[in-house]
Amino acid sequence: MDPIVTRRTLVLVIALFIVGACGGQEGAKTARDAQALLRGLHDAGSFGGAVILSRDGRIVYEGAFGRADRTRSFSLDTPADGASLAKTATAAAIWRLVAAGALALDDPVQRYVAEFPYPDVSIRHLLSHTAGLPDYDPFQPVLEGERPVDNLELQNVMRRQSPRPLFPPGSQFSYCNICYDTLALLIERVTRASYSEHVVKGMLAEAGAMTAFLRPARFADWPGVRTLGFDSSRPDAAVFDVFDNEAIYGGSNIYFSARDLHAWARAWAERRAVPADVWDQAL
Repeated sequence: MDPIVTRRTLVLVIALFIVGACGGQEGAKTARDAQALLRGLHDAGSFGGAVILSRDGRIVYEGAFGRADRTRSFSLDTPADGASLAKTATAAAIWRLVAAGALALDDPVQRYVAEFPYPDVSIRHLLSHTAGLPDYDPFQPVLEGERPVDNLELQNVMRRQSPRPLFPPGSQFSYCNICYDTLALLIERVTRASYSEHVVKGMLAEAGAMTAFLRPARFADWPGVRTLGFDSSRPDAAVFDVFDNEAIYGGSNIYFSARDLHAWARAWAERRAVPADVWDQAL
């Protein structure tokens, strides 16, 4: 029986693109080392998911471990919560709009998202986690309610509460989820398309992440069977799940398979994810 993944790791999907010279012998060693490492972690109950390793555009290892739920084995095509890897897609979409001249980094966010309550915060501040916005804590009562909360509702709650910024914009770094949820709304306002259509079904699909999708707010609307995490520290293997009614996106909530993430990582490695004329500025 496969060990169940831990609370710490939940269900993890990894796709890495390794750049460098790779002879057949070196690639074979990489594959052996990866298999030994991941098998050991899986057998210890510390890893479940799928991994793809490639070098110079050639896959040198792929493997899947553990279960996606009570009945299915995890595979290279199993979709799982990409968590903050969604931020890489949101950032790339913003840089593409910068390259197209549709917006500028130092534009105030309020120019595009009137509901945003902080006039001194720019797109650059959101993108670089220097806006000084609070995390989700002040909004937990709304997020834990019985109806879906989306990006616009989050802006309206933030406007009503107007929590004091943690610091003057641009003066410090503080990892910011709401910054990227706000950027997703801004992308929709500029492109006049949904985030799902423009970013997920558009940009990510064009890069080869063909099966990635934006999670629906309600579990009842899920496309297919959901991938679940488990807590192996408990003998009854309780499910450790995401939340129902979560309709927020931009900073999270894109579901990827390992093949999707490998394609997206390859787009970055080959400098296709961000237009060439803004690549150095983005980095």
